[in-house]
Amino acid sequence: MLVLAVAGLMALIMRAELARPGIQFLDHDRYNAVMTMHGIGMVVVALTAIVGGLGNYVVPITIGARDMAFPRLNALSFWILPPAVLMLLAALGLGGMDTGWTAYPPLASRGGIGKMFFLLAFVSVGFSSIFGAVNYITTIINLRAPGMSFHRLPISIWTLFTTAVLTLLATPVLASTLVLLLLDRTLGTSF
Repeated sequence: MLVLAVAGLMALIMRAELARPGIQFLDHDRYNAVMTMHGIGMVVVALTAIVGGLGNYVVPITIGARDMAFPRLNALSFWILPPAVLMLLAALGLGGMDTGWTAYPPLASRGGIGKMFFLLAFVSVGFSSIFGAVNYITTIINLRAPGMSFHRLPISIWTLFTTAVLTLLATPVLASTLVLLLLDRTLGTSF
């Protein structure tokens, strides 16, 4: 909820800045940092936490399972998020990320410590999403109640299943590129 509130406040700050032409109270770099932190806060952290929590509650009830397939992986997926939120808030306090929430190089490979915290938070949330996706897919495939075939699954479970498959396909690629970007920043590699 903290990330949702901070990201919502950033949306209001951006709207206030764009209310009139010219610079009101944010310079160009600070505006880009606020926009980036708003995007990552809303899209990745708040959405991941809300959908993940709702799915962990709804999936077992809807398919007739006692619990998720991997409860400890489920707990790990949850407990990765608070440090990621703290790193994201620390990144905001240390200058933020002014390259957009996708963190494309070469802009993301230069700059202050705020960008490092941003990248670490983004990678942490990526791992949390991967763990949650593995848990959803395994639970939906293996722990359905007897007689509940894939054709009888509710549309909400299908959407969570499809989202988990897409997450499992896309997030490792993004996380690996961000890890390579972290290596570029810390060890001087040139990926």
